[in-house]
Amino acid sequence: MKIRERIEGWLLNRFGGKILARLAVTIVAYLASAPIQALLAKAGISLAVNPDELTAGLIAGAHAIFEWFKARRAANPASPAIQTDASKPGAEISALAATKPK
Repeated sequence: MKIRERIEGWLLNRFGGKILARLAVTIVAYLASAPIQALLAKAGISLAVNPDELTAGLIAGAHAIFEWFKARRAANPASPAIQTDASKPGAEISALAATKPK
C-alpha cells in the first residue's frame, strides 16, 4: 500500500500541475469561443468557418500562447520557476541568488 501511495504522490507532484494548467487553458478557450463567435457575428464579420473548427482553433491558439508565456517565464533568470540543468556548474545556486549583484 505504501508503494502505491508513493507512486500516486510522485505522479501528482510531477504531472498534476501541468495537467491542471493545460486543462484550465482548454476550458477557458472553449468557454470563450461562443462569445467570440457571437461578437464576430454582431460586428458583421462573416466567417466561412465551421463553429467547431473555430473552437478548435481558439483552443490551439490558447495553448500556443500558454507555451509562449511559459517559455518567456522560464527564460527570465529572476523567475522562481526557472529550471536548471543539474549537471551544469552553478545548478545548486538559485536563479534569484545568481542574478543578485555582488
